[in-house]
Amino acid sequence: MRHLRVPALLPLLLALASCGDFDLGGPGDEPVTFSRGYAFIRDDALYVADRSDYENALRLSATGQVKEAALSPDGRVIVYVSATPSGLTSLRRINPDGGADSELVPITSGKNLSNPTLSRDAAQIAYISTESGKATLNLVNLNGSGNRQLGTSQSEFSPTFYADGASVLVASGGSALSVEELVRVDLATAHRETVMSGMEGMDPSVALSPDGTRAAYERSEGGRRRIYVINLTAGAGEVGEQHLLANMSGDMRWPTWISNAQVGYSGRASSGVWSIYEASAETGTYSLAVPAAQQGSYGGR
Repeated sequence: MRHLRVPALLPLLLALASCGDFDLGGPGDEPVTFSRGYAFIRDDALYVADRSDYENALRLSATGQVKEAALSPDGRVIVYVSATPSGLTSLRRINPDGGADSELVPITSGKNLSNPTLSRDAAQIAYISTESGKATLNLVNLNGSGNRQLGTSQSEFSPTFYADGASVLVASGGSALSVEELVRVDLATAHRETVMSGMEGMDPSVALSPDGTRAAYERSEGGRRRIYVINLTAGAGEVGEQHLLANMSGDMRWPTWISNAQVGYSGRASSGVWSIYEASAETGTYSLAVPAAQQGSYGGR
């Protein structure tokens, strides 16, 4: 196990290497071990919280304002979008132990980076770059090498890796305001296959279940953002069976699968603070997980 202790009111002192969990340090110098849980954003800063004690979260020493973050499925690395005060974005990586971060994709004037996601082995990162209103799928290795575009005529958003690591699911449409399809993209050939079409009202935020049979996605209803779970096995010509994830008031955003049966998401009342909730994808039963947190990404299953 890898361990890290952060005494109360003192800076980071020690990182002890071995092989799996991370000791994040909590109030009174009590250790908080990270093995699985969330990377999330609070006040434009990056945090991690372990499932064993979601209330004790560690703020990581990320660079710039953190706009989005993705925790690898094995829980060992975080990739995040860093923004300068003027809004220029880059892609960076950091470990959940709070060590030094490093740059993967540098700032490019006129390009906005978003929606990072990692393959199950954390070897590759898919992300979106938007230039002149066109959102394009990109792929880069974890060490920053091999950065390349996999462009098409449509805009694409929110990639999620399939279990094979050879393809991703994306939301696709003419723009962020006209997303109507879910598409599978082969990363070697850039071949695209429509998984689901005719999804009017879908917002460009979607997450694929670990087994690849369902997706959780956002849509706007009555001035609120809601999250639906849809079956992807119906075929490209039909809209699969779907249902509202959880019947809670206020907005629901940024779905992230915890398991094939459970989804994490950010929720808030109409004028409240974002917090991370967890809901059964079967029954809709939900509960508070991480207070005062948003855009959570779950890993370390």
